Amino acid sequence: MVLTLHLGAHKTATTHLQASLRAANGVLRERGVHFAGPTILRTQRCPLTLALSESGTERQAERARRHLADVAEIYPELLISDENIIGGTRRGYLFGRRGQIYPQAAPRLRKLLTLLPNRPVDAVLSVRDPASFLTSAFSLQLNRGMELELDGYLNGRDPTAVDWTDLAARILSLPGIRRLTVWRYEDYRALRPRILSELLPPGVAPLIPDPRPVNVGMSRQGYDWLTGRAMQDAEADLRELAGQARTRFPRSAGHDPLVLLGHAQRRLSARRYAQDVARLRELPGVIFLDP
Repeated sequence: MVLTLHLGAHKTATTHLQASLRAANGVLRERGVHFAGPTILRTQRCPLTLALSESGTERQAERARRHLADVAEIYPELLISDENIIGGTRRGYLFGRRGQIYPQAAPRLRKLLTLLPNRPVDAVLSVRDPASFLTSAFSLQLNRGMELELDGYLNGRDPTAVDWTDLAARILSLPGIRRLTVWRYEDYRALRPRILSELLPPGVAPLIPDPRPVNVGMSRQGYDWLTGRAMQDAEADLRELAGQARTRFPRSAGHDPLVLLGHAQRRLSARRYAQDVARLRELPGVIFLDP
């Protein structure tokens, strides 16, 4: 009886992995695995991510608990995947006052663990270089019409300083979490077969399809066009402009990726990331995957 929590993080190919698993739902259920991704966990039937929020209600929590308990009676293995379990990427949600990444991860996970069937819990998490992670998180909010400039989004935070080891330690401190498997987003493509093997019963990983990339971010040319239009019209709908920018200058057409930090900052970010990953590898309870 196994319960696996895929916690994200955001912008680390999480959506691609979820799409892969969702496409193989029939195969997974035949093999005794119930996959619960965002298409289930963000519905009225199982409003799990809403239940974990500060405004979550007892009714939402009970509905999610009942759904998961019903599923657990049928399937030997339960795989839950939703990056919003540990928090969101909106300004004020991604960073805490002391600079912690996903500051509400532990309280939200603690609440989640009370809603889950009584089984051993294995958690998995992907991490990413701070500079590219924060640029991509900003791009996500840009696409939603919530942000326009990176400096405003960061609100004084250092874009080269993300402490993934601290996040992992907070996750592992929770009673009920047996272990935490971690990999670098930068290694996702090379590690994908092994990641699937870690998540699924033996022999199932080769049966999982590999869909086209999803949630491709804004291009540099699209961002330049968007900011220019927004400056011309202060009343413009930013979300609508973002949609037009992605259509006009798609990454799939060869337009450049969005890079908003200078070379020196990116180098510093890479160095700090390498140091953070080295600490993360040594953290008790962490299983670190390498290509």
